Amino acid sequence: MAVKVLLLLLCLNTVRSELHNHSDERSDRFYFTNKLIKTLLGPDHDWTTSVLVSPFAMEFGLGVIAFGSSGETLEEIKNAAGVHLLEKWSNHSHGYARRIIADMKEMVKGQVNVQLEASTVIAINSEYMPYRKYKDKALYWYNAEMQPLNFQWQELAANNLSDYISDHTSGRIRNLVQLGDIDQDAPMLVASYLDACVKWANRFDEEETVIERFYGLGGKRPLLHVMKGIFFANVSHNPDLRAKILTLPLQGGNLSMTFVLPDKRDGMPDLLQKLIDDTEILWNPERNTYKYVPVYVLLPKIRLESSIDGKKVLRQMGVNKVFEPDAELEQIAEGANLHLSQIRQKSVMDFDEWGVNSAAGTKVMNSDNPDSARAQPEVRFKADHPFVFTMTIRPRNDVLYFGLYGG
Repeated sequence: MAVKVLLLLLCLNTVRSELHNHSDERSDRFYFTNKLIKTLLGPDHDWTTSVLVSPFAMEFGLGVIAFGSSGETLEEIKNAAGVHLLEKWSNHSHGYARRIIADMKEMVKGQVNVQLEASTVIAINSEYMPYRKYKDKALYWYNAEMQPLNFQWQELAANNLSDYISDHTSGRIRNLVQLGDIDQDAPMLVASYLDACVKWANRFDEEETVIERFYGLGGKRPLLHVMKGIFFANVSHNPDLRAKILTLPLQGGNLSMTFVLPDKRDGMPDLLQKLIDDTEILWNPERNTYKYVPVYVLLPKIRLESSIDGKKVLRQMGVNKVFEPDAELEQIAEGANLHLSQIRQKSVMDFDEWGVNSAAGTKVMNSDNPDSARAQPEVRFKADHPFVFTMTIRPRNDVLYFGLYGG
């Protein structure tokens, strides 16, 4: 699987409230993720289209802006991020970001053609002078670098930022920043990206891949390449969602993909409505009874691209002040009217039998699970109609990606 996410924003990163020994710890940790997904799937969403978003990266960007803000600006970010229960903004939120970045690097260390990295570039109009203290904190806590750009030369500034992102994702994300994204009146923007190229723990057999019909959203009936394999996996059926839930491990040990497939081919609208009402059911393992059995898995090979107007989404979530000329970002740089003008998030995901993008380099065969090959499947999981999926990372099940594939 190759997953590439680039968030062109003027604000984005990870805000965590690690409330150990707190009865509402899980709800607090997933507050932002739940709220973001509910917003995306709300009344304005076109339910005939696919969706891909990185709650982790969106939260990550909010964090890098948060510790440079104050007053009403900070309070709005804290409320959206779910740390409104804390008496004050806590340093351990930033410490969480640093630890999870280090965990990602350790997870893929020594693996061939595998990438998992979160990083941020903060582009600021060269008329402003960033404070050294903020620059050091951004780099230390969030792996974020600041780059001065002349926003008067909009095309050059856009190209420079796009080239930076392309270089740091080995060319997987190109031309993300467009001319219209550079606003001469907006002193700052942030490009924050989560670049992930990961492999299935046990690959699908390429010789088993066939072409079959997919019963998509909006009456679409495309023919897709469908991967097949028998794997020992955690599988569940949730009667409230009226859907099967399958979790497949990814290499690295702490990464996994979870697929949620409605029982009925036309069951996605009902599933989405239930998720809007109770989003946490997806990543709270206590809400589902799994069994570890041989599963006959049939998944389409997909490439999914999605662009999100982050400014619009965050405004719907109550984050407004940071986009106004009187935003309280005085801890970031010296100068008047420092604020953010627009946020864009572009996500790209594709996966095949190997789990790694064929453009990423020479494929290295994963060792198959011999027990799976000999086992008789107890459950059939055939994704021939729209499904929801997530990529999560342990130990806290942070949601790196949330997606809806509709064909």
